Amino acid sequence: MKIAWFSPLPPLKSGISEYSELILYHLKNYADVDLWVDGFSPHPHICRDFRVINYAQERKVIPLLKTYHAIVYNMGNNAEFHSGMFEVLQEYPGIVILHDYILHHFFAGYWINKKGNPEGYLQEVRRQYGTTVEGLARKSLLQGKPLWETEEVQRYPLNKTILEKAMGIIVHSEFVKALLEGTSMVRKIQKLNHPYFPIPASSLGRSREDLRLPKDKIVFASLGFLAPVKRLDKVLQVVASDDFLRKNAFLVVIGESVYPDYQLDKIAKNLCLTEQVRFLGYLPIEEAYAYLNCADVCLNLRYPTMGETSGSLIRIMSLGKPAVVSKGGWYAELPDDCVVKINPGNEAEELAFWLRLLASDAGFRRQIGEAARKYVLKEHSPEAFVKGLLNFARSVTTIDPEKMYMRLLDVVTDVMVELGRGAELLFPLLPDHLIWMRT
Repeated sequence: MKIAWFSPLPPLKSGISEYSELILYHLKNYADVDLWVDGFSPHPHICRDFRVINYAQERKVIPLLKTYHAIVYNMGNNAEFHSGMFEVLQEYPGIVILHDYILHHFFAGYWINKKGNPEGYLQEVRRQYGTTVEGLARKSLLQGKPLWETEEVQRYPLNKTILEKAMGIIVHSEFVKALLEGTSMVRKIQKLNHPYFPIPASSLGRSREDLRLPKDKIVFASLGFLAPVKRLDKVLQVVASDDFLRKNAFLVVIGESVYPDYQLDKIAKNLCLTEQVRFLGYLPIEEAYAYLNCADVCLNLRYPTMGETSGSLIRIMSLGKPAVVSKGGWYAELPDDCVVKINPGNEAEELAFWLRLLASDAGFRRQIGEAARKYVLKEHSPEAFVKGLLNFARSVTTIDPEKMYMRLLDVVTDVMVELGRGAELLFPLLPDHLIWMRT
């Protein structure tokens, strides 16, 4: 099977970049995969191991997509990383791996930031939800509290334009699958568990002393972009208000803030917690693993959920670390013995109780962490994901060699006419396509 793969990739700072890199090195054992990228250069080793087609640099090669058995779009909520593939999807439908159910943030970023056209965003809202919701969105913009930054966003996921163009949807949770099945826009849906990542061996050899972490404290660690939905400001408030936690807890926060107004360092300072918290910013994944491995407990709260699955939690669980999560969406589907679940409706009280218990009971920490590790290794295999992906791709696409051959001839003719002097970009691609058609 020949697959066109659309996704951010390293060095772009995105969880989906790391996710795609993981999958691609398993997928290449079973399929011929080309990487279609939007104006960036992946890491050299990726360019060495895959053919990379920069469609933003030479958009006239895009008709070659007609010659693939399957096109896979990794669609997420960040307009910086997903705008190009969204535009291609409108003309060339394919399989969408839906990393976020709520895509309101994407369309706001796409129209307002990428296109400089707030009216385009409002027209998108009107098209999907009508004039009343458009009025609500317009009013929220004027008031400086946009709809996508409120809990109302859960009522308006703004994903219809993506779903309508999908030949099939891959999701990572029963929660999102059920939401999609409640619509009439998606014909085929497949749930596949988010695969676990390999743990860098070099990260496991680092000690608390190496990382300048206190030996006499219970270390809580968080990994991922910083945003209000991660609830770390609530964690800081709980630690500040609890004498036991204030005395015994030390927090390590790994990740960059994506909201200028969400300044956790200032919150920590106002709560007099500067000695109990260390902000590390973005770290290479090997360094991040070292800190996670030296932590006693990890924090992976998320409320409200955008329908996503957390790659950082998969990493944490594979290390055998106990994690504290919000009870909702995909997190609620995890076995109760693998994570500690916090009810968002009683967040402060439950956080205080469970953080104290985890800090004081090493046996409980080991029990939760070991159950988490066994679960992830059994249920989140990369190989199982890839085989499920290929089976799904075969089920939503029909392959007729004669029709594919005629499509290839049509595309070659069209592209050659369009390219003119840029034809040299296409020539290296043709031999492989022709060989593939003959086999």
